[in-house]
Amino acid sequence: MKPSEHVMPQARRRPRRQRSWRKNEKAAHRRRLSSERLAKTIKIGGAIAMMLIAPFLLGAIFRPLASSSMFRLERVTIEGNNRYPVEQAEALARQVFGSNVMEGRLREVRQRLMEEPLIKDAIVARVLPNMLRIRLIEREPVAVVALSSGRLVCVDAEGVVLGNFELLGDQPPLLGWDERASALSRSRNRRRIQLYLELKRALTATGRDDWNQVDQVDIGNLSDVAVSLTRSPMTWIHLGDGDFGPRFALGLDVLDAIRHRNREQLRRLGIPLNDEMLATGVNITYIDVSHPSRVVVRLPGAKLRSQIRRRKHQG
Repeated sequence: MKPSEHVMPQARRRPRRQRSWRKNEKAAHRRRLSSERLAKTIKIGGAIAMMLIAPFLLGAIFRPLASSSMFRLERVTIEGNNRYPVEQAEALARQVFGSNVMEGRLREVRQRLMEEPLIKDAIVARVLPNMLRIRLIEREPVAVVALSSGRLVCVDAEGVVLGNFELLGDQPPLLGWDERASALSRSRNRRRIQLYLELKRALTATGRDDWNQVDQVDIGNLSDVAVSLTRSPMTWIHLGDGDFGPRFALGLDVLDAIRHRNREQLRRLGIPLNDEMLATGVNITYIDVSHPSRVVVRLPGAKLRSQIRRRKHQG
């Protein structure tokens, strides 16, 4: 080799095969990802399409089937009724529900039944292919109330007016009912019902049949329950708002002592005596035993005495 000649170093050769293999691997990976994305997109799109189409397909299949005679309403069963007439409940349900079991609306039947005063709630279910089942939850009458018009009606524990007093039978009517539609009036009426039931329980538990001696119950004043007696309708015994059994018995003792002119018994009860109170045939109109240690007895005023004499004369 001549000194003036330069020999260029040979370029380093790269492994072409290895670089080509890596490119192919990346390309294959990209293709797999693309295929997976496409499959996923198709799957989601298909699901959405089915969700959109399904109602129309089901409707097309269901409508002819639902309107067929197979689902014509044939039978309505009523359960849970004690006072509400079965025939009336069935007629009402058929009127609202219609003639097809699949097309009738259960909610409308329930809402219509609950508009009836005696019905507190109703469970309505369709039984395929041709039956409707209704379970009634009735309101329970607990007291007879005298309205301002003089009409006697039954009410439940919530103060809901249910209808004619005959639903409950012969019971002492509750006076002092608030007929206004406000929330406060409804709350006070519920309290009146509570006091009425407490009184009934107390007088029933005495063993002397005291409840049957009550003619009327006045709870116009929530802190002063007053009762008149079947044997003396003009006499009102004021009991306060509790301890009804002992106070009622005390009121009867006072009335009996006056009628029998038992001075010793009246003194023992702490009642001031006067000649008018001990007169024969006297009518006692007011006995307050709400404070047993301080019993108050009142005789009728002149106007009331005149009315009493007139009634006796007419009788």
